[in-house]
Amino acid sequence: MFLTGNRSYFWAMLVRLSEMKPMQHGTIERVNRPEMVLALIEMGCGIGERVEVAHTTPGRGPMAIFSCGRKLALRREAANELWVRVGGVEAVERAEPVVASVTRVS
Repeated sequence: MFLTGNRSYFWAMLVRLSEMKPMQHGTIERVNRPEMVLALIEMGCGIGERVEVAHTTPGRGPMAIFSCGRKLALRREAANELWVRVGGVEAVERAEPVVASVTRVS
């Protein structure tokens, strides 16, 4: 973590669900466009839910994930709207920088 003034810069391991590989797992942290993943949200798969990629198809085809106690298939476009905090170190090169404010307490 780097401290500069009152801001803290650190790398969060956030990647799009569509970029994850089979057997990778993590926790959903952000949903860009909820209308794209409305069916998942209605099943209870929202922010804070654990997901694991079951398998992907070549190209831009659909992918399957384990979440909410079941195996779900979703379009790659919908998976592109979900940001996941990956559990391992395999996604460090794709990590998104996150800026967080730090308040000093005396």
